[in-house]
Amino acid sequence: MGPAWAAIATLHHLARACRLLTDEEVDELCSACDAASGKSREAYDKVHVQLKLHVIEAHLPTFVRKWRTSGLFVEDACESIHNVVNTLNRRYACLHGEAKSRSKANALATLARPDIQALTADR
Repeated sequence: MGPAWAAIATLHHLARACRLLTDEEVDELCSACDAASGKSREAYDKVHVQLKLHVIEAHLPTFVRKWRTSGLFVEDACESIHNVVNTLNRRYACLHGEAKSRSKANALATLARPDIQALTADR
């Protein structure tokens, strides 16, 4: 099972990356999908294919080749964005109408700045 777990580790790292993948990373992820499913089948040759293995083998490579990511669609990415939105809602709860919309937009624009993203990437 060692080779299967090594492939799954690579797969896990790239599939959960909350960014667009490079061409090399897409190829590496698709290769890891093939390796993980192949090695798992070798280790458990008489066992029925589980649904998660089927998704990894049949659907994940196609999805990643089309969208260049899968990590942006996983729950972790949504939860982090949810946290930012909730924080902004609390911060600007006293504002109403156009002032509230403008303040939130300015805050989101500030968070999108490369210098701010570089600071948060180190955390």
